[in-house]
Amino acid sequence: MPSQRSAFAVPVAEFAAELLARQEVIPRAQTIADKVADLLPGTAVAVYVIADQENPAWTAKATSGEITVSETVEFDAGTLGAVAEKKHLLAFETGHELPRESYAHLDIRRRVVALACVPLLVNDTLVGALELVEFEQAFPAAMLDAVSEIAELAAPAIAAALAYEGERNSNLQSISRVAQMYDLEKVFNSTLEMEELLGTIAGKFQEVMGVQAINLWMVNGDVLELMERVGLDPTIAMGTLQADGEGIAGGISENPC
Repeated sequence: MPSQRSAFAVPVAEFAAELLARQEVIPRAQTIADKVADLLPGTAVAVYVIADQENPAWTAKATSGEITVSETVEFDAGTLGAVAEKKHLLAFETGHELPRESYAHLDIRRRVVALACVPLLVNDTLVGALELVEFEQAFPAAMLDAVSEIAELAAPAIAAALAYEGERNSNLQSISRVAQMYDLEKVFNSTLEMEELLGTIAGKFQEVMGVQAINLWMVNGDVLELMERVGLDPTIAMGTLQADGEGIAGGISENPC
């Protein structure tokens, strides 16, 4: 008769190959969720990642089973906050030990019997977590051991996927900026009338910067004059004059560095 441990054995090579075949965060997270759910049919699984280590929050990237999760959860909230603090596997039985508000981020239509959170750690840095919800029984110890094995493979896979997407997005942003600069050059060079050019410059910079308003100041003798505006800025009137060192524009003109 097979032991309980063998019933929850993780095919490490197969699982690692599945992760390597998927470079992005969401496909890797879904592979992890499905693998954990396969260990114990009926268990619901959510996979969270921490995309920004400086401003950490739990972002759900994949689920498996009868569970819906909030897209983003506060870092120190409920069960996820507990695993962030402890940084080791935590298993709970619901009721007195785990009140409903502790997992309020989960939308569940069935009675929950047990819940477990497993941190995804890379060199003691928390990159995400697995959350397991059981509706029928407490988690077998062998299953939690197997989930810990999965977490050991999942953590570096998620970290690598986050790094890959970060580098890719940075490269795309660089390409986008180059394209925007090329577009600006073409538009500016095709406009000969000063009044039209000023409006075009302000409009294009608002588009590139994604800000509420752009104010364009021009040198007028010994002062700067607010000549053009695109967007809404109630703090200063059109035609305002500023001398060197006066206000933000005047301060920049006096010391452009």
